[in-house]
Amino acid sequence: MSDTTTGNYADLQRVLLHVQAAMDDLSDDMALLRRIMANTAVRVDQVADAIADADVDQQFVGLTQQVAEALGSAVHHTRNLSEAGGEAAAQTAATRRMHASMYGALDQVRTGRKHKTPKPGFFAD
Repeated sequence: MSDTTTGNYADLQRVLLHVQAAMDDLSDDMALLRRIMANTAVRVDQVADAIADADVDQQFVGLTQQVAEALGSAVHHTRNLSEAGGEAAAQTAATRRMHASMYGALDQVRTGRKHKTPKPGFFAD
């Protein structure tokens, strides 16, 4: 939690919503990046074929093929990251719902009172 939060119910709900949105954005951004890299990998592979057909020095053909392979590997790892972001967003949403079901009614009672209530843990001993 940031320095501006008090640790109450509403603050935690806002933080969870923010985390969920950030993970959704991450997942979407990684999916877009994956598509771009996959297209680039195909184009680089085509360039490697074209320069091989043009009898360019094999060293440059090999380097170009390595770039295509590296992009292909990055596509795989970016897919994993995108899926992890989606899973994190789903888990955060589930946590937010569970938190609301467990503490939402209590928060309504506490915030609806005109008198202060004891801090959590006051009665524990």
